[in-house]
Amino acid sequence: MRNEKVTVNVKVMDIVEVTAANPTMTMARNVPLSSASSWSKVTFAMTEGEGEMTFRLSDSQAGKLTTGMRGQLTYKGEKFVAFKPENS
Repeated sequence: MRNEKVTVNVKVMDIVEVTAANPTMTMARNVPLSSASSWSKVTFAMTEGEGEMTFRLSDSQAGKLTTGMRGQLTYKGEKFVAFKPENS
């Protein structure tokens, strides 16, 4: 049952942007180019019951969230699926 989608009511607790340098270098015209990737770690607190969950989201997904926002989190196993904010 770990692979079933689950939807819970949550509050966005923390959003942390993470940037990691890629250890492999590529060459362009004999000049080394380094690359980096970025994403965000978003922590959600369940509003019904106890517990927190942290997911790795793309910058575009995390950009739609703000700390304190409430809504419905859908996840599958350990993967983020969607967040639907509460209507104001």
